[in-house]
Amino acid sequence: MGEHNHNPTRTRTRTRTRTPLPLPLTPTLAFLKDYLAVADHAIVRRCVTQLLRVAQPPFSDVFARALLAVLHLPHVISAFRPAAAADGKSAVIERVQALRHAHAPLAREAKKLLEKLQ
Repeated sequence: MGEHNHNPTRTRTRTRTRTPLPLPLTPTLAFLKDYLAVADHAIVRRCVTQLLRVAQPPFSDVFARALLAVLHLPHVISAFRPAAAADGKSAVIERVQALRHAHAPLAREAKKLLEKLQ
């Protein structure tokens, strides 16, 4: 019989390469970012509030960064400025404040976004 070099007791260490976003998330957030940049403000508010309802903390740093990128779009910010957007705006502000405290590397970006939402 042939010689077999497989040793079942030996463990292997896998090295992972980091991508900007997890693969299933990348196309979804990329689409959402492109779509929200031009959508009607009512649709923007609805999509963002639904996203925040579904995506609950704790977030990975990667997801937190991607979420801030979506929320930081000028069109998204302007969609939450009118008084009519008060309910959705409070949810966005609450989530961004949570990101600011839970993810120290993103605190500055979160603070800038909070200032723009005021």
